[in-house]
Amino acid sequence: MESETPGPPIWRELRWISPLLLAVLIVPPLLTVFHQPLTLFGLPLLLIYIFGVWVLAIAVCALVARRTQAGRTD
Repeated sequence: MESETPGPPIWRELRWISPLLLAVLIVPPLLTVFHQPLTLFGLPLLLIYIFGVWVLAIAVCALVARRTQAGRTD
């Protein structure tokens, strides 16, 4: 029986693991670390962290989706 998704097994596993790991980055105990009265380019550190995690999540999901769809002929 052929696997539903081509590619190495690590990319198939990352489809399920990456959303969970990225969600851990935005849990409240970790957010309190970045909730400081510091600014970077005039923006609060917490805001930069949240948007940074958001961009990272999009990039990881796009990479995993591209790798798991490579070679598919549907």
